[in-house]
Amino acid sequence: MAGLPHPLLLPGFTYLPCCGCHLHIVLTQPVQGKIAVVNLTSLHDDDGQEKPGADKTVILHRGDHDWIDHDSYVYYGNAQLATVALLINALQNLGFTEQKPLRPGILKMVQDGLELSPKTKRAKDGTPGELLQFCRDARNSTG
Repeated sequence: MAGLPHPLLLPGFTYLPCCGCHLHIVLTQPVQGKIAVVNLTSLHDDDGQEKPGADKTVILHRGDHDWIDHDSYVYYGNAQLATVALLINALQNLGFTEQKPLRPGILKMVQDGLELSPKTKRAKDGTPGELLQFCRDARNSTG
């Protein structure tokens, strides 16, 4: 149906870009054709050392999602707004692959971490940046 969001692009939907390297998580319902997305990245480097500057606000472990096989952190500093139409195109035509959705409790932890993370982009005066305000508005509009 025209105008309706892709049924998979809802909070908790996960996907891999064509490189297959970092799991991406949709945080919000679509609002005016946009959604908020974060990705995971490995907590440790190839030598088993914790990566300098790793955001430890939310760390996911093996078993939190089928794709996760080692400790990974939510990379809030790289959170972004994505255009629904472009993401649907990437899933259909550019090699992005759908993964299993996050369980509700894990999703809530990831969503809540956006507010708590010191890496979440904020305006220079400390007020919420565009992405954080978008997420707040999206969550308030859906209950």
